[in-house]
Amino acid sequence: MKTELKINGYWWLPEQPDEKVFGTLQFIPGEILVLELQGVFQKYRAKTRINTEFFSPTIILGLSTEGGNKFTLSDCSLSHYDETISIMSTRADTHVTSFECMAAFEGVHFDTKEKIEFSGISIRLSDLEEWANKRNIFSREFNHETDEETYRFRLAKPLETKIGDTEFKFIFAGPSLSQDINEIKVSYEARIQIVSTIEKKFDEIRKLIRQIQNFFGLAMGAPTFPIDIVGFSKNHKEEFDTEIVSHTEIQIYYPVSGWPKKFEKRYLPRMLFTLPAVHDEFNELLKNWITKYDNLKPVISLYFSILYNPSLYLENQFISLTQALETYHRRTFDGSYQETNTFLKEIYPVLIEAIPSGIDKEYKESIKGRFRYLNEYSLRKRLREIILSLEKELDFQFVQNSKERNIFIGKVVDIRNIWTHYPVESKDKVNKFDDEFIVLTAQLQLLLEVSFLKELEFKSESIREIIKRSQHFQLLNTKGIT
Repeated sequence: MKTELKINGYWWLPEQPDEKVFGTLQFIPGEILVLELQGVFQKYRAKTRINTEFFSPTIILGLSTEGGNKFTLSDCSLSHYDETISIMSTRADTHVTSFECMAAFEGVHFDTKEKIEFSGISIRLSDLEEWANKRNIFSREFNHETDEETYRFRLAKPLETKIGDTEFKFIFAGPSLSQDINEIKVSYEARIQIVSTIEKKFDEIRKLIRQIQNFFGLAMGAPTFPIDIVGFSKNHKEEFDTEIVSHTEIQIYYPVSGWPKKFEKRYLPRMLFTLPAVHDEFNELLKNWITKYDNLKPVISLYFSILYNPSLYLENQFISLTQALETYHRRTFDGSYQETNTFLKEIYPVLIEAIPSGIDKEYKESIKGRFRYLNEYSLRKRLREIILSLEKELDFQFVQNSKERNIFIGKVVDIRNIWTHYPVESKDKVNKFDDEFIVLTAQLQLLLEVSFLKELEFKSESIREIIKRSQHFQLLNTKGIT
């Protein structure tokens, strides 16, 4: 998926295999796939001649002119239709039709969307080899008697964990050789394999890829992207003889949000944690992440909205991090003053009854709505409980010292309220906190990342070591926050 794709071929609808139209499929990583046809599918010819109403073929099949590779395009929609009229005639001589498609599968033809299923996929993520940090995969031996050098590649043992019907493997694939006149390059790839005992729909596969992508994004402390995805299906096999059967490799392409214009290499010192540091616990860490992902999804989404958009205004980062911590508390702590049923049956009705009868109807409904959530903890209390839960992991004064803790929480709450409601009378207060935004934002991000590490079930001493190496720790030390 990291390489641009431009394929000339013939394309058709599954229900009209004899009506093929020449065209070009183009894929630029991070963008929607575009198919431009030098014509129009027969099924839509009459319809488009009358008007260019929107139509969306679920599946378009193709065959490349070079190599004869099979392609399946899914979830396509008409994006452009044009007719070139001859000067000597009023009829349309040429139709140019363009479709935008949400995914492409190279190697097979899926007749329907329901048939787009996979029993396994192999993913390569950007910077994954650097994160794995397997320096000892290659070894060098020199024979003094023959003056010969031998280089060996030792394939590292895969790491495996199973969740339900799905197995996750961290593997090292290789070696691959590339040779020039005066140079031989030997390399390997670190990949994630996901293998299921049952066929999974593509939407479910894409969800798993996103979960894996975010796990390693957290570990690297920076965005990582799927640069190569290969799928396998039990329904698509190649038989070489009576005994050897191989699953067809299906290359998968789809737009990935946040795709960078240029890949910035991520180096080990800037990563939150790496494989050598967590090798023995890796399987459990990944299992905990996948298992808890759905419950933490809103929190994860808010965190990665910042990670994948580093140019986001600092105010937006601050609000997102505050919301993420508030949501995290709601998902993992008991955030009610009273048991919910007790509040709704005994307290809430009394509050409603106390509303004066003569007030405006809309105002009354507004008050009732606010009363409904009076049982939930305030942001101030939620932040305090999160911070207190991290006392063993964070040795900063804004965590350990009650006075510093209250000052930090007060600033966060005040700024959150200001930047949420923008009251005119708070203009001077906004300016007062301007210089502290960077530090406060780093503190909030540190709290969230440590909370994630605890959800992964890192031990407290391991978290302390990880945090000492983190860029947020370095920033806070530089700013005099201890």
